[in-house]
Amino acid sequence: PVCDELVVVDTGSTDGTIAVAERLGARIGTFEWCDDFSAARNHALSLATSTWCLWIDADERLEPQSYGAVLSALVRPHFGGYTIPIVNFLNEDEAQDQIVHTPCRLFQRLPGVQFEGRIHEQIAPSIQRLGLPIAMLDARILHYGYRESEVSEKRKHERTMSLLRMALEESPDDDFQQFNLANAYYTAREYEDALPWFEKAADNMQPGAHHGQFAFQSWAFCHFALGRFEEALLVCERAVDQGFHGPLVEYARAFALKQLNRNEEALDAIRRAEGMQLDPRETGDRSILQYKLCFLRAQVHAALGETEEAEEAYRKVLATVPNFFPAHLGLALELKRQGKVEEAFDTAQAALHADEEHAAIAVD
Repeated sequence: PVCDELVVVDTGSTDGTIAVAERLGARIGTFEWCDDFSAARNHALSLATSTWCLWIDADERLEPQSYGAVLSALVRPHFGGYTIPIVNFLNEDEAQDQIVHTPCRLFQRLPGVQFEGRIHEQIAPSIQRLGLPIAMLDARILHYGYRESEVSEKRKHERTMSLLRMALEESPDDDFQQFNLANAYYTAREYEDALPWFEKAADNMQPGAHHGQFAFQSWAFCHFALGRFEEALLVCERAVDQGFHGPLVEYARAFALKQLNRNEEALDAIRRAEGMQLDPRETGDRSILQYKLCFLRAQVHAALGETEEAEEAYRKVLATVPNFFPAHLGLALELKRQGKVEEAFDTAQAALHADEEHAAIAVD
């Protein structure tokens, strides 16, 4: 509904991709994969003839509610391009984990505009070199390729880390790619390998970097995964010192303080985070402000023996994510502590229904 032509470049599929694309009227290109996403995308760009281009991957969808925003953007030639929030779903239950970043995805096809970077490629630098502004579009692209089932099938981690190492051989001080490599190790649960790359990224981090706060939060959680809670707090302090203070950092701080049984301090950090906003241009886990911060608040209240406050917080979480098993279980425990045995039992039953995977564990 939003395009005059569709260009599909295939880098070596072995299924029916080409036949499907041809049947749907796409112009087909082929490109021999050379471990360089920008090279493949620039080949696709060379096949396009339209004034504007929207780039999108096979595991992404332009949200239907965004069609109008995209069409209205095309009549503003004074902009070189538009950033569009990409909602990356990490969980089969889409409401539970959403990492959002905002790359430039809609842009004018002009001389000199091309993709850069072997991986996590970007079009924005070439637009900015032309002196053209880039605006943010009120639209969304939904990305399903980071869900656990998809990642395991595609072996994305191995491919990603290999390409990132190549990119860093070419640009050793690129803080964005250093962060990307650290994050790749982190998501693969290779925490010790992630730590030095998080530190290198922080050393080279440019002021105002859109991935900055998320990088420090992930670094803190890397220490958290290794049981190094004091080190996680030091990372949060460094984030503040480098100008990346915000709700993601305070969430990480509260998490570490809770593990250290410094629960009153954890509540203070939660309150600070609740009073902050995440800039729409910043990369980060939006579900922290939607429900995860409230869930942490419930856990801290429970640890302090404040059962009514914990109950209230758990109920707020479930109003946002009704199938979130840990909140059902936490609520059941708080109701039991208050002597509301029948309601606690019903809540526990709802917990088992909400997550069959945990049912056997709970019964045991």
